[in-house]
Amino acid sequence: MGYDFKEDQRLPDIRHDLVKKAIWQGVSRDDAEDLVSDVLVKLLNRFSTQPPTNQEEAIRISVVALRNEIITHRQSPQRVLAKRLTWALSKGNQRETLALWKRERATIVGLREWQGREPLATSQVQEIGRNPDRFLFGTEGLAGANPNLVPTGDVAERWLRSIGSPLLYHDLLALLDKIITVPRRECQYEDGPEPGQEDLGQLRALQRPILRILLEALLEMPMSNRSTLVFCRDEEEIEALTEHLPPPGLVIAMPDWEPQDQLKELDLPWPDPEVAAALAIDIGAFHVKRTRTKASLQKKLGDIFREA
Repeated sequence: MGYDFKEDQRLPDIRHDLVKKAIWQGVSRDDAEDLVSDVLVKLLNRFSTQPPTNQEEAIRISVVALRNEIITHRQSPQRVLAKRLTWALSKGNQRETLALWKRERATIVGLREWQGREPLATSQVQEIGRNPDRFLFGTEGLAGANPNLVPTGDVAERWLRSIGSPLLYHDLLALLDKIITVPRRECQYEDGPEPGQEDLGQLRALQRPILRILLEALLEMPMSNRSTLVFCRDEEEIEALTEHLPPPGLVIAMPDWEPQDQLKELDLPWPDPEVAAALAIDIGAFHVKRTRTKASLQKKLGDIFREA
């Protein structure tokens, strides 16, 4: 009788290790538990018809399957839409009509002139979301325009104006999710590394000395200076910088600061106002601090800073 993954006495340990791998990649613990459960269910079904020859092969396939599941999780329509909204509220907010502010642990989105106002209750927002046609075709909304062809920031601003009240960030995201279609990209499981993975590994090996120098220089800086750079960078850039470290941005930016709940699962880049609020400084001071941090790194590292 061959190897049976389902009867493997180490299955709980394998599951535990997979959860740790997911958390190591920046996934929250709750999502990591769910992702690993999904992976194991799929693999048990697969192994019933295509059993692995031994435990080592089963673990190898499990790790690859988990990696693909994490990619699918990060590219889910809801996560992609959240990244679009985050970008629209920061770099895409060129007219500076929108603003973010905090209330206890919640993030509130509204027009700049509304800052400090209380958000509409979630129950009322859910009621509005039950009839999105009023916004899609009403004169105070999109007036029949295709929401998929209108910039996300403009859709968010129009919906806020039509409601006449600031909203909790997750409530606004839920409304946008009802009318904006983000194509789902499914990842296929593979038994081994993707094509070109070996070449990518060699490329990273060549880049690592420079990135390591940059990482060490960042770690020597005060926490608030590190934060002005790290949390405003793209997620993939931070992953490349911290390839062998746990949850990417936190370990560089916040090792001496207990992160708030909304920071525990990274979804970079973070809007400048969000990071400024977390550091308890105004946006002007934030920009000054970031400029000085870049200048300090460039003075210290010279050409290495520009290359990295």
